[in-house]
This record gives sequence, structure tokens and C-alpha cells, in this order.
Amino acid sequence: MKYTVEMINFIRLKIRNIFIKKIQGIKAFTLVELVVVIGILTILATVTLLVINPTELNRQARDSQRLSDLQTINSALGLFQSYNLTLTGTANTVYTSLSSNTADCSDLGLPALPAGWSYACVTANNLRKIDGTGWIPVDFTQVQTNSGSLFAALPIDPTNTATGDFYYTYVKGSWALSAKIESTKFLTNAQNDGGATTTRFEVGGGGAIVTDNAWTVAVVADPTCSDSTKNQDETDVDCGGDVCDACANGLVCVDNADCTSNTCTAGVCTAAPIACGAGDTTGMVSYWNGDSTVADVMGTNNGTDMGAVAYAAGKVGNAFNFNNTSNNGVTITTTGFPMGNSSRSIEAWVNFNSCTGALNPLVYGTAGYKTYSSSPQPSCTSGHLGYSGYNFEYHKTSLTFTPGTWYHIVTTFNGTTLKVYKDGYLVGESNVTDYDPISGPGSALSGMNTTSGAEHFLGHVNWWGYWDDGKEDEIAIYNEVLSDGGCTIGGDICGGDIGDHYARGVAGNPYCPYTP
Repeated sequence: MKYTVEMINFIRLKIRNIFIKKIQGIKAFTLVELVVVIGILTILATVTLLVINPTELNRQARDSQRLSDLQTINSALGLFQSYNLTLTGTANTVYTSLSSNTADCSDLGLPALPAGWSYACVTANNLRKIDGTGWIPVDFTQVQTNSGSLFAALPIDPTNTATGDFYYTYVKGSWALSAKIESTKFLTNAQNDGGATTTRFEVGGGGAIVTDNAWTVAVVADPTCSDSTKNQDETDVDCGGDVCDACANGLVCVDNADCTSNTCTAGVCTAAPIACGAGDTTGMVSYWNGDSTVADVMGTNNGTDMGAVAYAAGKVGNAFNFNNTSNNGVTITTTGFPMGNSSRSIEAWVNFNSCTGALNPLVYGTAGYKTYSSSPQPSCTSGHLGYSGYNFEYHKTSLTFTPGTWYHIVTTFNGTTLKVYKDGYLVGESNVTDYDPISGPGSALSGMNTTSGAEHFLGHVNWWGYWDDGKEDEIAIYNEVLSDGGCTIGGDICGGDIGDHYARGVAGNPYCPYTP
């Protein structure tokens, strides 16, 4: 400050000398001299504003009052304790200089405290009383007789508002006092007091810097990324934003950088898309993703709307929404489909609209009973997951399908063994020459000799005259058997392609290799 004032006086003197010389010489100002004078005046105005900053001066005045108030209260508490009197109040409680009609200050929106701690407030009428009913629950009148008047009323913060945390706090025990500092000049007092925060001036314990747990925990400390409170720019508690580490899946996010997975979906951290492997493009013949289109996004077997196809929110993007009405289906071509007894896999995500009958995401082959190949056919009413092939029908029973819930279903056939999967688990398998669960053991079976006949639909079985009632998404067919990592019935969730595709859908991602 001293040197700044001297600089101002120096500049003023220079300007004065220029004017005196001009008056004495009775000469006009040159352009250069005018520019110099204007420049000096600009500097002078700037420096003057910096020195005489009314806003900062007001902040300093308030901070000076805060430091004085806390030292006064601290001295009074020390005097109280010197008479061997017990400081009253409740442990693990932060008493504030704010008035409130609720004893716990719950109407003020104060920062969250650690578990086991709470705030305490009194009404405006009692706020400054010194008889133990004021904001500090200590009866200072007990020592006034011998020590004279300590203060006529309890000091409160000059601003005393929850906005910006400008209020005093008191915690009993060794006792702890704090006040928020707002000026640059006095900020060092808060930074060098040895307390728990660098923005609040703290004092307590009879003048000693308090280091016990009561002080450290009770004072509203600087926000951290481990204080179990969303009090910085976090997107969720202690994570996300520019300061804290990224959030785990399931927590709130704003963008991908807020998530450990680097994937923020609809404001929630989700699993990252699983990278496509080198062999993921092998075997996929057709893929109808239902994203408001009947197109085959992988192959050439585009669908044709039978007249009333609808769409709704799906497991990944949109989905076909079949509603058990005529012409609410899709006809498809079958170019490249696995025929005869060749290997195949068919998968889809399904969601029943109502518990009526079965769903048939993909059906193709010769029209007739047990003469067509199908995707897994889940039934809500009977609780089975079935599959039809040429002179063959298999049903895994005792399963549950609930309307409104998405399920991932897969059928694979390797020329001999049929397997069906639900939500990443192997739930049933059968050798096609063993038995027909529908007709009973010993029935003659011919295997999977699918032919390219009149049955080729999504969401519809023509020869039954059956129309699906549910949402069907991510329908795909392969000319190979999707791997499952060797999982078994009743065992752990499958690995390989089956587990991978299920995980993709759960994360809201399509199968590889297609990426919309």
C-alpha cells in the first residue's frame, strides 16, 4: 500500500510539471505530450481504483469484525472455563449464528455434515441472548458478576446468512469457533490458523489451535472428493466433474468424461461398448434392429411391412412393437439362410406386451406343424422357451417371462444338438434324434431339414394365423453356432458370443459387427 501511494504521488508530480512547463513557456501541447498525459491519467485512474476499492474495503471491514468477534467469544469461553464451569451443549452438534424456526436448521439448506453430526439453531428472538438460550448454549451470566460485562449480546456474523456460508459456528468440548473469510487481505488468517479449512478462520480451546477430532469433523471443511457430500462440481457424490475421479456405472453423469467407462447414457454411467473382436463379422447373415425400419442392416433380406408395423422404445434404440393384430408383422426374404441340417444361430431381445401366447421373432421354412425353423419361442402363459424344426419341436419348461421385462433369447444348432439360452444362461439342450418333448420319447425325428418355403416372417406364424403381442428387437440369424464359453445348464452365465451379445444389450449396445 505504501509503495502504491508513493507511485500515485510520483505520477501526479509528473503531470503537474508538464502543465507548469507549458504555462511558463506558453506553448501548445504536442501530440506526443498529449498521448503521454492521457496514458499517465489512465494509469493513475487504474491504480487509484485498485487502492481505493470500495467492495474490497467493505469485505475487509466485515472480516475484521469477524476476527474480533471470534476472539472475544473465545476469550469469554476461556474465562468461563477458568471458573471450572462446564460448557453446556450437545456433543457432535454444530451451533450456528443463524436464526431458524427449526431446531436442527433444516430449513436453511446448510452443507451436509458427517454421519452422527447435526446442526442447532435458535429463533431470532433468542439468537443473541447470553443466558444459555442464545445461539451459543453457554450461560455467560454466571461469570459476569465477577468479571464484569463480557458482552451485552452474543456477536453474530456481519452478514449472517446461509448464502455463501457467512455465519459463525460453535462446537462444545475443547470448543471450536469458525467464521467465513471473504477478503483477500484476511484470507491468510484462515489459511494459517492450523484449522481444518482454508476459507474459514478457526479458533478454539482457550486460544490453542484445536487438533482433536471434534474440531476437525465439526467445522465445515473445504470440499473434498471423499467427504460423502456432493459439494463441488461433482455429477454424483464424490465423483465426476472436473475435480473428482470419474464415477462408477449406475451413477449420475453429464458427459462421457464423468464415467470410468467413458460412457454416459441418458445421464447415467453405463458399461462401455464392448469392442468388436476379429471374428465377430463371421457368420451373421441378417440383422433386423427395428430402429424404425424393416431393413436388414447386415445383409440383403430387407423386410416388407405387412401393413401395420409399429415401433416403440427398444432394448437398443427402437424395436418392433407387434400388437396381436392382423398385418402387424413383417415378411422377409431368406437369401443365405442356413437350410437343411446346417449349423445356425438365431437371437433376439423380446418383451411381452401382455401374457398371451408365445412370441416368434423369426420364422422361416415350409409352412406347417414342425416343418419350419424358428428363433426361440418364449411363452408367457406356459413358461416355456421352445424351438421348432423339421419334424422336431423342443420346449424348455418351468421358465418365467413377465410382461414389461426385456429378455435375451438365443437358439443354436450344430447339426446334431439344439441349445436354447435365456439372458446369457444355457437353459436347455437336446439332441434332435433323442426325443420330442411334445410327442413323448421314441418319436421319429428327422432333424432340422429346413426348406425355403412360404414361412418367412418377423413377429408372425402364418400357418397358425398367429400374430405376436410384444416388442422384439435386435433380431439376427447366423450360419454358424455362436460360442458360449462352455457353459452348462444350471452353471454360471455363459461366455463367448452368447455372453458378449447379452452384455452388449444390457449396456444398450447392438451386436457386432453392426454399429448404427
